[in-house]
Amino acid sequence: DGFPVLSPSGCSGSGKTVFYAFENDHTLIDCGMCLLTQCPDGSFFIVDSGHYFQFNDNDRLYKFMRERTPADKKVVINGWFITHAHTDHVSKLIDFLLYNTTDVIIEGFYQNLMPTENIRDSENHEEKEVAEKLFHILEKYPAPVYKLHSGMRFYIRNLTFDVLYTHEDAYPDAIEDYNDSSTVLMMNAEGTRIFIPGDASVFASTVLEARFSDSLECDVIQIAHHGHTGLSEHCYELLNGKAAVFPVTRVMFEQDIERHAADRRAIALAEKYNMPVVDTLMGKG
Repeated sequence: DGFPVLSPSGCSGSGKTVFYAFENDHTLIDCGMCLLTQCPDGSFFIVDSGHYFQFNDNDRLYKFMRERTPADKKVVINGWFITHAHTDHVSKLIDFLLYNTTDVIIEGFYQNLMPTENIRDSENHEEKEVAEKLFHILEKYPAPVYKLHSGMRFYIRNLTFDVLYTHEDAYPDAIEDYNDSSTVLMMNAEGTRIFIPGDASVFASTVLEARFSDSLECDVIQIAHHGHTGLSEHCYELLNGKAAVFPVTRVMFEQDIERHAADRRAIALAEKYNMPVVDTLMGKG
């Protein structure tokens, strides 16, 4: 594990910076998350991927990027951020690395994944097997793997990232909820701040609230844990996002919104909320 770029690098190209919430195939399962940002040079920053029940999503993800890349150019992934190693976030990354990289350049992976020996016994054996498979593939894959730590700021193209939280913040205690092993980023693209918590939950909320308070405010919020039980109501109040992105099915959204006051509060504060597919053009201010 090395260090990512710690000083601004800039980005050539005349394109716009565009944020996408990729529409995972929810036919067989109501989770899975994948976010993409295309930079002005046409390269992509990706967050997570999808569940193994979303059988063709690695092919769909490749096609999505291929259609937005000139035919005579390779697809360039300038960074692939892995929030945590749950199956619905990493399974399609594994498949993509196995089957979809013929004309793809991946410049690096970004993560602070909790070792499987620290996963509680209540996490089923299958989750641990998938995590171990991912670790093995990343170890062999010919691209650097960067380990992120709280307080780090790093840069990819015209994007700036602040690492707000990792599972290390629980030390010396153990993480009780594997969702709280999610690494939390704030991405800044040309003045637009996008909050990316993965599946961060109750413990992460307490850390974020105490550490950042009002400085958490952002423009776009990825709602934690697909809108299931996740970050606290107060945490969303501090974030005060203008747009809320729910990576979940419409049916599950409508069920969860009745149960979770935190999600209702995020919607009340936002000017709009979205299910995938979402295109959010970024700009100044």
